[in-house]
Amino acid sequence: MLLFGHLGLTIGIVYLLARIMGVRFSQRMLAITAVGALLPDIIDKPIGQMLFYDYFSNNRIFAHTLIFISVLGILAIYLYSNGYRWAPILPVASAVHLLFDGMWNNPTTLFWPAYGLGFQRMDLANWASNNINSLFHNPYTYGPEILGLAILVIAVTKLSLPNAGKIDEASISDSEIRSHKISLVVPTMNEAKNVPHVFSSIPDIVDEVVVVDSSSDNTVDVIRKIRPDAKIFTEKPNGKGNALKKGFEYATGDIVIAIDADGSMDLKEIPLFVKPLVNGYDVVKGSRVLGGSEDLTPFRSFGNFCFTALVNILYDSEYSDLTYGYQGFKKSALDKLKCVSEGFDVEVEQLIKSKKMNMKVCEVPCIERKRLYGNSNLRAFGDGKKILMRILREKVAR
Repeated sequence: MLLFGHLGLTIGIVYLLARIMGVRFSQRMLAITAVGALLPDIIDKPIGQMLFYDYFSNNRIFAHTLIFISVLGILAIYLYSNGYRWAPILPVASAVHLLFDGMWNNPTTLFWPAYGLGFQRMDLANWASNNINSLFHNPYTYGPEILGLAILVIAVTKLSLPNAGKIDEASISDSEIRSHKISLVVPTMNEAKNVPHVFSSIPDIVDEVVVVDSSSDNTVDVIRKIRPDAKIFTEKPNGKGNALKKGFEYATGDIVIAIDADGSMDLKEIPLFVKPLVNGYDVVKGSRVLGGSEDLTPFRSFGNFCFTALVNILYDSEYSDLTYGYQGFKKSALDKLKCVSEGFDVEVEQLIKSKKMNMKVCEVPCIERKRLYGNSNLRAFGDGKKILMRILREKVAR
């Protein structure tokens, strides 16, 4: 609660200062504020205790203060030098955060270089239970954190995140859409119970259905009964990324839409992807943040938020949802991307490379449903690690 309370408090202060300065509170500003506010606290707890408490006989607040000020100060200078004139808002907001955190009341903690490295030791053995007990018996002492937590909830649920591009749907006629060949790429693996719903819902504007299957059940037989015209290619089960790459290679349309076969995606939304592509966009990304989801758990939502924030900071982008697989491409754009990811990190690689290549990208709101049958092949920790490594690897790649 304290961690998220501090985050919400910092976001609230940044938002108010931005409004005073006449600066639009954008998704990028939210992402940078979140990382700047969370990173010091995250480092503080495990690393600060281990290094500064156990080895240097100092309490963890030393690491908290040092890293908090250093990270946000350096980040503000970097951003300001790259044209983000609002960047000084961040350290100011963090200074107020420290004020509420009570650090101003202890100058030897806040201004450690002037006082040396000797701090009063803290008993961390009962730290969690003591804080919980204090919260129930002296709740007024946690007023700032409770306020910050409320601000965070409001920001997450009510803040309207900007789209990566505006779509002029009114200027696109049905005849213009019909002048393009639209391919639908569907990787499948043991989805025999789900494909009847998925393949019977494909809209008429789809001209070609490409299936890359690595099933051990009768998924292919079920698909052939429903869509005998589908082009089905069998591959070894070696990852979603590899399946998508094969599907993109086999697709012959000048517009390519990629979906999952678990029934969680509404195929009636396909025109939302096609229209921007007809109107000049290279990549269209489905966003559950702009739409909604029945399937995202709090843990996965938090992970998606952190990955999205990291990409937005490192690549100067404004994505709202990084890990949703509902996407559309011009075939010419796919040929340039040349993605190498083998697993679920392929969608992240596509979006990062689209940004690095200055492609025209937009997001459209999508509603994600729960998968109809079976269990997801996604593994939160293992695939999350792959996604993180892909984000960092693309930053150092040419």
